[in-house]
Amino acid sequence: SSIQDLADKSGVTVEDLHRETVDAVTIPSSRGGPPLRRVDEVFDCWFESGSMPYAQQHYPFENRERFEANFPADFIAEGLDQTRGWFYTLMVLSTALFDKPAFKNNVVNGLVLAEDGKKMSKRLKNYPDPNDVMARHGADALRVYLINSPVVRAESLRFSGEGVSSVVREALIPWYNAFRFFMQSAQRWEQATERTFVPSAEVAISSTNDVDVWIKASLNDLITTVHREMGAYRLYNVLPRQLRFLEELTNWYVRLNRVRLKGGAGDEEARLGLNVLYTVLLDMTVLMAPFTPFFAEYLYQRLRALYVPAGDEAPDAKGVATSVHFVMLPQPNPSMHNEVSVRRMQVMQQAVELGRVARERRNISLRMPLRKLNVVSRDQQVLDDLLALKNYLVSESTLNVRELELSLDEQSWCRLSANPDGSKLGRRLGKRMVEVKAALAAMSHDSISDFIRNGSAEVAGETLQIDEVFVKKEFTGDSTQYEAGVSDEMLVVLDCEQDQGMLDEFIAREVVTRIQQLRKSAKLQPTDRVEAFYAISGPHAADVGRALREQAQLMASTLRMVPLPAEVRPELSVAVAEGAGAMSEEAHGTELSLWLCRPQVRVDEASVLAAVGGDAARARLALMYTRTLPPEALEGGRVAFVADGREVSLAVGEHVFADTTALLSAKGAG
Repeated sequence: SSIQDLADKSGVTVEDLHRETVDAVTIPSSRGGPPLRRVDEVFDCWFESGSMPYAQQHYPFENRERFEANFPADFIAEGLDQTRGWFYTLMVLSTALFDKPAFKNNVVNGLVLAEDGKKMSKRLKNYPDPNDVMARHGADALRVYLINSPVVRAESLRFSGEGVSSVVREALIPWYNAFRFFMQSAQRWEQATERTFVPSAEVAISSTNDVDVWIKASLNDLITTVHREMGAYRLYNVLPRQLRFLEELTNWYVRLNRVRLKGGAGDEEARLGLNVLYTVLLDMTVLMAPFTPFFAEYLYQRLRALYVPAGDEAPDAKGVATSVHFVMLPQPNPSMHNEVSVRRMQVMQQAVELGRVARERRNISLRMPLRKLNVVSRDQQVLDDLLALKNYLVSESTLNVRELELSLDEQSWCRLSANPDGSKLGRRLGKRMVEVKAALAAMSHDSISDFIRNGSAEVAGETLQIDEVFVKKEFTGDSTQYEAGVSDEMLVVLDCEQDQGMLDEFIAREVVTRIQQLRKSAKLQPTDRVEAFYAISGPHAADVGRALREQAQLMASTLRMVPLPAEVRPELSVAVAEGAGAMSEEAHGTELSLWLCRPQVRVDEASVLAAVGGDAARARLALMYTRTLPPEALEGGRVAFVADGREVSLAVGEHVFADTTALLSAKGAG
C-alpha cells in the first residue's frame, strides 16, 4: 500500500496521507543527495482522466499489442462541460506521446436545463421527478424525447414534460396503431380465406402496387441512412429520419392502403399488402430497438409469433432470434431502391397537403366530396408524377374529389411577380436598385417563368440570379368558386361548389363515422358482427333519410353492413352500444339516434306459414324457436326441428335469414 511504501522508504509510519501529515516526512536519497520532500504543486486530477486510455491497459508495461490495436478509440462521449477537462487532457497527452488524437470521433451532449432555462436544482425543485415521468409516459418516450432534442447537438435543452407526452402521442401511439391495424387485418384475412397468414419476405418483395413499391423504397433509403449516419457518428441525424418514416408509414401508407388491407380489392391484394406491412413493421422494430428498447421488444415478440422459420436461418435472424436486441441492423437491398417511386410520392404528398390547406381555409370537411381538383405546374414531370398516382390523389383518404385535371397553363390560374432581395442586391446595385426594382415589377408572367427555369436573367442591364429575388405566385381564379393552395412547384385548385349528391354523401359518411365511434366505445373488434339501426327526427329528417337510403352502398363499402331504420329493428334485439346527438350543419342539425345490436335470426312469417301447411300454431312455434338461434346455426343451409310432434325443415334464404339485412334483401326492401 502507499502507506507501507512510504514507511519502508522514510522510516516514518503515518495513518493519513493528506498534506498536513506527510509534508514533514522526508525520504533519504539513494544517490547521496539531499533528502526527498513532497513537491509543493498538486498534480491536476484531470491528468489522470486524460491518462485513461493507457492506464486502463497498464501500458506500456503490459498489454502493448492490445492497446496498439485499439488506439485511438473509435469514439468517446461526454458532456459539453468537459471540453476544457477530459477532452483537453486526452488531446494533450495523446499528442505529446503519439502525435495524434486519442479518439476518432467525439460524441458531445449539451446540458438539460429546467423548463424555465435555469439549471435543475433539488433546492428549487424546478424539474419533474424522473420516476414520475417514466411511470406516466414510459422510459422509451423519455429516451426519444432526449435523443431527438438539441442535447445531441451539444446544445442546451429546456426539459418539458409535455415534450415527453408529445412523443407518446405523435410517435409511439401511431406506431402501435399501425401494428394493431396489421394484426386486425391479418385476422380478418384468415377468417375470410380460412387460411393461416404466414408472412413472407419474398411475397413482400414481389408486390408491384404503387404504394407498396414506395414504402419499400422509403424503408430501404432509411436503412441506408441509418448505416451511413451512425457509421459517421452523426447520431442527431438518425432518429429524426426514423420518426419521419414512422409518420410516412402511419399517416400515408396505412391510410392509403386501409381499404385494400381490409380486403376491399380482394383477398390476394390484401395478402400482398399485409406481407409488405409485416416486413416494414418487423424491420422498424430492429431499427428502433436502440432508441425504444422496451416498445420495440414488445412489438417484435408479437410479430415474431407469426414468423415461420425456413429451417436453415441463423439464430440471430429476424423472427428467429428470441429478442430484437439479438438481431443485427437490416442491410440495404439495392433491388428495393426506387428514386422514381419516392419522387412521385413526395410530389403527391405536396399536392395533398396544399389541397388540405385549401379545404381548411374554406372550412370544408374531408368527408365532403368535391367535384374537381385542378393541379397546375410549369413542370411536366410534376404532372406526370401526379397522373401516375391519380387514384390515390383523388381518393377519400387524401383529397376526396371526383375529377382531376392537370395543366401546364399557369397563366390561366395565377400571376407571377418579382421583387429584389435588398439584403443581397442593395450593396451591389446601390442607386440602381430603384431601376432594377421597376424592371422586375414590369416583367411578364412568361419572363419570370423563364427566369425561374434558367436560374438567371438580364434585368435593366444587370445579371440577377434567381436566389437574389423574391418570386410571388398569386391565384387569379374565381375565389367565390375555387380555393387554391400555392407552392413554388404547383398550384392546387379545388372547385368548392357543392351539389345535392355531394351533401348526401357527406351525410352518409357522418353516419359511418358515428357508427365507427360507437364500435370503438363498445370495444368491438373488426371481426365482431353487429347490425346498426338509426332513427332521425327534425324538420329535415325526410331529406336525411333519403340520403341514407340512396347512399346505402357507400356505407356498406366501409362498414360491411347497411345501417337500417329503427322501424325494422327486431323487438327482442340486444343493443351492445347506442348513442344520440345532433348531426352537422350540412345535415341541418337533424337528431340522430343509433343502436348497434347483436345479429338476430329473422324469419319470413308468410313463407314459414306456407312451409308448415298453413298451421298457425306450428308457425308460431317455429317463430319462437328460430328466435333462439345464433346466426351460426344457419351455416348448414337448412334449419330442422320438431314442432307439435312433426318435423319442420326451413331453408336459409327462403324461410330464415341470418339478420335483418338478409331478410329485407330477399323481400326486395333492402
